[in-house]
Amino acid sequence: MPGTCGAPVGVKRAYATKLAPQLAKDYGKCRRYTPNEVFESANRAGLDIDYICWGYVLFWDQMTFEALHDRMGETCDYAEMHTEIGSVMADAAECVRSAKHIFLLSCR
Repeated sequence: MPGTCGAPVGVKRAYATKLAPQLAKDYGKCRRYTPNEVFESANRAGLDIDYICWGYVLFWDQMTFEALHDRMGETCDYAEMHTEIGSVMADAAECVRSAKHIFLLSCR
């Protein structure tokens, strides 16, 4: 039965916030990146490569994700992971908005 490649929330948050800027720096802004580009940028960003599938789910469509995972012998559930990483990204964005609001209030 496919799972969500259970990663700690901190790992998911790191992939959600650090991978895209690193990919853009390394290869320019794109909607999709190759497996090697995702892997290399995750490595450069200091992300835990044991959870690389969280990087793949951010930048691949379901068919590409599942095809690679089949070849790797992995059984991650793309839909669950995509939903979960979206929630992590929304939470991270809310934290940034809250921090900016608190900073602005403290500057008055």
